[in-house]
Amino acid sequence: MPVTAFPDPLEPLRERVRLSFNRMLEESSDLLGEIGLYGFHAGGKLLRPLVFLLDLECLGRPLGDQDIRNSLVFETVHLASLLHDDIVDLSSTRRGRRTAHLVYGVPETVLAGDFLAAAAGRLAVDTGSLGFISRLQESLTALARGALSELQARFKTDLTEEEYLKIIRAKTAVLFTAAAGGAAALAEASAETEALLVSHALNFGLSFQIVDDVLDYRADPGKLGKPLHQDLKEGRITLPFILARDFLDGPPLARLLELGAKTDKSQEDLVEINDLVLLGRGPERARERAGEYLARALKALEPLPGSVRLRELSILSLDRSS
Repeated sequence: MPVTAFPDPLEPLRERVRLSFNRMLEESSDLLGEIGLYGFHAGGKLLRPLVFLLDLECLGRPLGDQDIRNSLVFETVHLASLLHDDIVDLSSTRRGRRTAHLVYGVPETVLAGDFLAAAAGRLAVDTGSLGFISRLQESLTALARGALSELQARFKTDLTEEEYLKIIRAKTAVLFTAAAGGAAALAEASAETEALLVSHALNFGLSFQIVDDVLDYRADPGKLGKPLHQDLKEGRITLPFILARDFLDGPPLARLLELGAKTDKSQEDLVEINDLVLLGRGPERARERAGEYLARALKALEPLPGSVRLRELSILSLDRSS
C-alpha cells in the first residue's frame, strides 16, 4: 500500500511567510530583487521566521500581518548569508538548482546579498524596537565571525568538538537565538522567559545543524538538495568526522586523517572517507548528540504552556531521514 504523507500542521503559517517574502522582494522590481527571489525559490523550511512567530504565539500574542512582516528579517538575513556562502564555497548547486552566482554572476550576487542585508535592517527599524534591532545587529556580527571561523577551520582534521560547536553556534544557531530574542523584545517578555526561549532556540539550532551535517554522509542527494559529500569536498570537518576520528585508531585513523587533510579530494577519496566515518560510527554518534540538544531545547519549553506548536516545529524539523 502507498504511504500517506501527513499534512504539515504549520504549512498555513509557513505559506503566509512565503507570500509576504515574495511581495517584499517583488516590490523592488530590479535585478537585486530578482536574484533574491531566485535564491528564495530554491526552497527552504523557513524555520527562522517560524521560530520568531511561534515564540510570539507562545508569549500570548495573536499573530497579525505586521508580525509576519517582522519575521522576514530573519529569513532575509539567512538568504543573504546563503548567497555569500555559495560564492565563498564555490558551490555549483543549492537544493538541486544552480547557485545564483552561476546564473547571474558573482558581482551581482554579492550585491544582492548586500541588498538583502540592508532590507533586513530596514525591516528591523520598522519595528521601532531597540531591543529587536540590537539582537539583529549582534546576530550579523556573529554570522560574519562564524563564517570566517569555518573558513579558517577547513581541512583541519584535528578540529575539536568544542571548536566545531563554536562554529555552528555562530553560523547557524545565532539566527535562531536572534529570532527568540527579537520576539521577547517585541512582546516585552520577562528576562526569565526570554532566557527560556533563547535556550530553546540555541539548542534547536545546534541540533538542526548537526543533523544537516550528518546528511552529507548518508542522505539521498535528491532530498539533500546538494551533492553528497559536498561538505567533505569543501574541507568542512563536521561532527560525524570528529566523532569517528576519536573512535578509530591504527591504520583506519591514519588513513582518515590523511584523506581529510587533502585539498584536492577525488571521488574515490570522498567515498573512502565516507566508509571510514561510517566504520567509526560517526553519523550515529552525531545523531545521538543532536538528540541530546533537541532534548535540551524541549526541556527549556516545559515552563511555557503556550509552546505546543513550538515543540511541534522542533520535533518535526529534526525528524529527517538519513
